[in-house]
Amino acid sequence: MATNTSKELIFLVPADLPSGAYRLEVRARFGKHRRSGQLRDVLMVV
Repeated sequence: MATNTSKELIFLVPADLPSGAYRLEVRARFGKHRRSGQLRDVLMVV
């Protein structure tokens, strides 16, 4: 992961990730609480 701000998240995908449809979920810890969010679109790896 290179950048992680409240407005931008940049990450690397492993070169050997199999082709297919994926969902992205991001989790973050805020004190004792954990928050998560999902990208509504399906990500396709070809």
